[in-house]
Amino acid sequence: MGRRRWVTRQRAGGWVHAFRLSWLSWLPRVSQRDPLLVGLLALLVGTAAAGGSAPRRGDPQARLPSEELGGDYWDLLAAFDSGQVLFSVTAVHNLGPGDGRAVVVGLFIDPDGAVQRFSRSEEPRHWKLQKAGRRLDLRSIVLDMSGSPLRFVVDKNELRLGLQIGAQGPAAAIPAAVVSSCPQDVLEAASPAQGTFWRAGMAQDLALQGWAALTHRWMRVSETRCTRRRFELYARLGKTGLYFTEVETPEGALHRFATVVRGGVVVSQGVPERADVRWSPGPEGRPVATGLRLAVADLDLALSAPHHLASFRPLDGQPRWIRRVLDAEPEVDIGTGQLGGSFAGRPVSVLALLKTSSFVRSTR
Repeated sequence: MGRRRWVTRQRAGGWVHAFRLSWLSWLPRVSQRDPLLVGLLALLVGTAAAGGSAPRRGDPQARLPSEELGGDYWDLLAAFDSGQVLFSVTAVHNLGPGDGRAVVVGLFIDPDGAVQRFSRSEEPRHWKLQKAGRRLDLRSIVLDMSGSPLRFVVDKNELRLGLQIGAQGPAAAIPAAVVSSCPQDVLEAASPAQGTFWRAGMAQDLALQGWAALTHRWMRVSETRCTRRRFELYARLGKTGLYFTEVETPEGALHRFATVVRGGVVVSQGVPERADVRWSPGPEGRPVATGLRLAVADLDLALSAPHHLASFRPLDGQPRWIRRVLDAEPEVDIGTGQLGGSFAGRPVSVLALLKTSSFVRSTR
């Protein structure tokens, strides 16, 4: 009786079947007692499905795809005036028994290159999705995108971080022609940020001042179906935020996109006038972007002096069966570079954050 859905998942040592029973399974029993109640419930469910099933593009709200390889991913990058760099990814995915695992992993990188790693993973029902899907609470780590400022909080015994991002928007929806069946929104291209940081051994909190960028990806399939590699550049020039990406598909096609936001107004959004990315072998032979010539809106810029900061493997420490299911492992390289050239006819030189994501066939 009832509406049942069986989802088959592969794990090491055999197959596991995750069983889910919909709330609709009790409607037949209720209908025998109160047909009016059933009609009212059906009306309410139909209204909710019509009005709230598809959040608008640019809304940070979690989409929560139900497919086996589906998930939401929010990438946060920040650069601070004192030289530190922050990178984190917050994810809700369906790998393993039960849907809706929540994970946060991140790196806080000091000017001398020292890397502080932090993470949190919660099983379904052990974390909270609040404020209409715009606040993720994993107890010791919280990402709150429900208002301005946006907030990212890490409260662990060995490390504390409190970051506030002045939401400037508007968000940019990267077209499907660029990201295929893996939609991505640029929620904040590069907005003012401030906060505090502390780690074990420090006498007091370190005040942070700088800028931060936030993107949101969601997909119903493995990202390897959409992307072979992806390069992203983030920079802030005065009150102007810049985001650029080059995506290579599994078939080898290249797509580019840039957005320029100034004072809360989109100056340019779409394919840039010019975008020449130079690739070179990076860590373990993976290609990383080491040069860029970019012309978009009133910006004519060149990337130089790239510096690799850290490599990140989201699947490190995960069971081998996950690698077999995905068939490929994401490898993320974080770095910085100097972005120089002209801005509205005036010379400019600023720090840029660089992120390269490669999807290599799994061998482990």
